[in-house]
Amino acid sequence: MDAVEEFKSEVCAEADRLKDEILRVSRQMHENPELGSEEYLACDLLTSKLAEHGFQVEKGFLNMRTAFKAIYRAAKPGPRIGLLAEYDALPGVGHGCGHNIIAASTYGAAIALAKVVDRLGGEIVLYGTPDEEGHGPYRGSKIIMANQGAFNNVDVVLTMHPSSSEKAATRKQALAIRSFRVQFFGHTAHAAADPWKGVNALNGLRLMFQAIDALRQHMRRDGRIHGIIVKGGEASNVIPDYVEAAMSVRAADLTYLDELTEKFKNCALGAALATGTKVEITPAGLMYREILLIESLAEVLEGNLRKLGLVVEDPVEALLRGPLGSTDYGNVSLVVPSATVSMPISPVELPGHSKEFAEAAVSEFGNEALMRTVKALAMTVVDILSRPGLLEKLKKEFEEKRAKPPKAVTY
Repeated sequence: MDAVEEFKSEVCAEADRLKDEILRVSRQMHENPELGSEEYLACDLLTSKLAEHGFQVEKGFLNMRTAFKAIYRAAKPGPRIGLLAEYDALPGVGHGCGHNIIAASTYGAAIALAKVVDRLGGEIVLYGTPDEEGHGPYRGSKIIMANQGAFNNVDVVLTMHPSSSEKAATRKQALAIRSFRVQFFGHTAHAAADPWKGVNALNGLRLMFQAIDALRQHMRRDGRIHGIIVKGGEASNVIPDYVEAAMSVRAADLTYLDELTEKFKNCALGAALATGTKVEITPAGLMYREILLIESLAEVLEGNLRKLGLVVEDPVEALLRGPLGSTDYGNVSLVVPSATVSMPISPVELPGHSKEFAEAAVSEFGNEALMRTVKALAMTVVDILSRPGLLEKLKKEFEEKRAKPPKAVTY
């Protein structure tokens, strides 16, 4: 066994030693779900435990109350590796997206790595990133961090997300997304006595949805436009003078997202023109970007997953499946070489954002998946810190792809 493999065995043994603590942290967050921007217990729990393990902790990172940055810095210089923790829950279903596992996995990897980083050299930085789901003022906190340079001095970033897929995966793609507030304005009138004196704002909004539906036949497979009516009027006998919708536009690359956004706006403008209403379209929140996949980093992570006995989705499977949802992790991947592992937490397929998925996030199967993720992330960090030339290879691929992003596969 070479020195690198010995270090990997050591961090895995340390993870096993810390297993009860790691699972306890996961369960505490799961039993106390907190919506995005309100994750006070999770933030306090993680930062207090990290301080116990010798990390220098900065709470309220970048003026976000439930964000943090925790650093374990070796005396010996070396690469700086970032890990991303998410810990926000969902309304009604608690940890139905399994973010307690994300936080516990990256926390576990960080404290296990503290066992060896003094000898390897470098820094481990765990970022507490609230509100990935977009509930409150810290919505898309990773974007805020990326925009303010939080990752500028980091060499590599790693994270994870639970899934109920059959296989582990490192090449899952995400859709870039823009969200909008759409307001239609008309004029009130009695809906029966003199409706001709009114201008029906709801008709404008309804026609916008119909225009979008007509557009769908001509959209690429990765294109998505979806939304809800937030306000549709006050009473059935009053012509509504104001209605509002929350809308989102998604695509696999920024070029097509721009094109689809323009078409979406034209649907709204055309509907307003046809109904005599007025429309205002305003951005709602930050734009989540697509993921820049660094294949050489994904391959290292895949190798470690296989060493732990996991079946890993191959590149062709990932290509054919195409992009799924959206995540603010995508913005991070565009500023620093990054990788994420999608880890199955259930032996059967489950709907995301569901009570069943929340139950899986603290199941025996889910706990085992959590610990395997801890080890896979820690082993990958060991590779980066100790294998000559690997970091340079990752950075070279990153710079080449950032200069000329690969074309999105849309079939």
